[in-house]
Amino acid sequence: MPDMFNSRTLCSICGLLGLIGASIILCGDALLYAHAGPPLQIPRALTEMLGPREPILLASHEHLMWSSVAGAIGAFFYMFGAVHIYLNLAPASKLWAAVSALLLALLLVNVGAYHAMFCLWGLTLQHALVEAAVLELAKDVMQSLRLMTDVMNLISVPLAVSTLIMVAAGKTNYRRWTLAIHPIIVYAPLQAAISSIAPRLPQPWAALMLGGSFNALWVMYFAASMTLALRTPCRSLPSTTPYNVET
Repeated sequence: MPDMFNSRTLCSICGLLGLIGASIILCGDALLYAHAGPPLQIPRALTEMLGPREPILLASHEHLMWSSVAGAIGAFFYMFGAVHIYLNLAPASKLWAAVSALLLALLLVNVGAYHAMFCLWGLTLQHALVEAAVLELAKDVMQSLRLMTDVMNLISVPLAVSTLIMVAAGKTNYRRWTLAIHPIIVYAPLQAAISSIAPRLPQPWAALMLGGSFNALWVMYFAASMTLALRTPCRSLPSTTPYNVET
């Protein structure tokens, strides 16, 4: 019986499950932001907190609930995506591939939790529109969101460095050009670019681009990674046979 951890099948299945996870949370982003309606009378304090994400105030409670559920379910499937990443990085170094995969798994669990808490924040903001006392609760939730963002940024730095070094060395299953679409590497500059143009974009597109870019990047990345996995076997251990990927 062939070792499943050296099989193209396992690599592709895990990549597909990761793609499903990213797609589920991306749908959750749409439930948060894909709403249009007449302009709301929003207090200045809320406007400063929301920025271009004002469409979240138009989401129904059902949308917020299902979006929160999408965060939890998507994070579960994202874990398989971390296995897919491990299988593709392992030919370069099993140790650093495992470290990168663990960091990615931790990051993606935080992404799911962040998404769920963001839905709670949206709900408190909606209540703050009609009851000013709830605004303090919304500020507390926002502080928790900022703390989670700091944790995710802290995880992302060593993850980006390890991924960059291994893929750039040309000894993984990935081709070097995939670094140009790796979410951990390109998310920060992409988000900065979107933030600069978001005030000039119509709603809900500004909110969707800001809120959905991370998961959209992972959808694209897993799709590209699966395509490579179908063309080239995924190996978790270096073999005695040369395993060179054209760059």
